[in-house]
Amino acid sequence: MEEGKLETWIIKAAGYQAFEQVYIPTSFEVLWRLDTGDASYARFHLTEVEYGKAERF
Repeated sequence: MEEGKLETWIIKAAGYQAFEQVYIPTSFEVLWRLDTGDASYARFHLTEVEYGKAERF
């Protein structure tokens, strides 16, 4: 990665599941799209969702 050069990053979403009758993705992978190929940065797996809560987290 060059100094000061912005790189493209993408999020791949998969594993859709229903939470309170709304289907949302539950697995995510964050990737840097580099000239040398994609580099995985982080992976997440959603296990629960809370709707309608007007509090900061």
